[in-house]
Amino acid sequence: MSRGEDKQQNSHILVCLSSSTSNARVIHAAARIAAAFQGGFSALFVETPGYAQMSDDDKKRLRSNMNLAEKLGAKIETVIGDDVPYQIAEYARLSGVSCIVAGQANTVSGLLRRRRSLTDRLINYAPDLDYFIIPDHGTRVYVARKAPQSSRNRTLLDTGIFLAALGLCTLIGFLFSHLGFTDANIIMIYLLGLLAVSIGTSHRAFSLIWAVVSVLLFDLLFTTPRFTFYAYGTGYPVTFLVMFAAAFLISSQAIRLKRNARQSAQTARRVSVVLETDRQLSRAESREEILSVLAGQLTQLLKRSLVVYPAVDDSLEDPVFYPAAEDTTPYRMDQERKAVEWAFARRKRAGATTDRYSQSDYLYYSMRVQDRTYGVVGVAIHNSPLDASEESMLSSVVGECSLALENARNAREKEESMVLAENERLRANLLRAVSHDLRTPLTSIMGNADNLLTSGESMDRDTRRRLYGDIYTDAQWLTGMVENLLSASRMED
Repeated sequence: MSRGEDKQQNSHILVCLSSSTSNARVIHAAARIAAAFQGGFSALFVETPGYAQMSDDDKKRLRSNMNLAEKLGAKIETVIGDDVPYQIAEYARLSGVSCIVAGQANTVSGLLRRRRSLTDRLINYAPDLDYFIIPDHGTRVYVARKAPQSSRNRTLLDTGIFLAALGLCTLIGFLFSHLGFTDANIIMIYLLGLLAVSIGTSHRAFSLIWAVVSVLLFDLLFTTPRFTFYAYGTGYPVTFLVMFAAAFLISSQAIRLKRNARQSAQTARRVSVVLETDRQLSRAESREEILSVLAGQLTQLLKRSLVVYPAVDDSLEDPVFYPAAEDTTPYRMDQERKAVEWAFARRKRAGATTDRYSQSDYLYYSMRVQDRTYGVVGVAIHNSPLDASEESMLSSVVGECSLALENARNAREKEESMVLAENERLRANLLRAVSHDLRTPLTSIMGNADNLLTSGESMDRDTRRRLYGDIYTDAQWLTGMVENLLSASRMED
């Protein structure tokens, strides 16, 4: 085998998923490249902090792209992060990816220079990989946009927090001014209020407005002459500029830290779910206990109804239903059966939010390890699709339980093999013991019969009668031995 052929067989192709309208074309190109290289094929989605605010159309298009990638043979993966190129590069490094397929999107010009595209930054993070850049004219890189129907209640709450913090800081500023404190102390109060607003509100606009308003209020209320936007001190313009810059930097860092904390909490929750599942599965021994762990974890995490179809000898058994407390919709087995059987036969997802039996109320995952399927798990959707984080946790828990079922099956087969080996050992010992016991009476019968044949005429009547009796006794003992063996064989059957 040549060096080029060996590299081709060891290749691992990665395609980047997004809600872009042209991402389907990129996925098709990646699938063709993976087929040509005959290597592994993965599809990665980076969940950013703005994912929760993505519009319904974008989420639907993203799920469609995920289903397309899975249909074309890709393994779907989801990671959480703020820097999309960095997350892609790190996943490629840890997963042994050799080639990345991405779309070349239009870039947005900045004030002084043209902003670098996602692919340019990705190549900067991972320069040693091979790249296939698919032209993507007219479409921008996916950035989670705010949903057009924003929550009015949340906006009112943020506005209330902003006004309350601004009023409180201004009152404290008047108190400090009355007590003769310096302007620096009043500035620190406004900066402290900026931190509270950055943490307490959900949009960056409130922090930016605070940076402007706080400077104007300080100039209006606490500099001479008061209640005007003039300042007699020559250093005040610099003070205002530094105050605005400090407010802007503090708000930016506070918002970024809040987003990172939210992402870290999601990542920690996912890790804790997997660890807790592993801990419970380590104590589970039977198939029923493993499925009980699966149902308990998923119903607790997703707050949705669950249905499990166990499989034995490549055939599905009757389903086991685990209803959620809030779910009162009945499970329609006759309408869901086709989606379940398709997921079981093809070892892929089916049902709601997929392109196979999308009219179903449940999303079905097959519990499989390599070429063996242990059942199908269905999660209630009811027009409320799972987000990327929930699907990732669902896939992780189902995968862990599938491995537990595989290990339990291997343990049963090993135990059965040990029992068979022990039975064979006992059978061999029994045959040796029976052979030894049978040899003695057979030798006696043969010896007595030989004496009768060769010297029977010269023997007296009593001697011949005694020999005949010995032969009869030994034969009777052999008959009893054979009957016992036959009885033991019938009992084993």
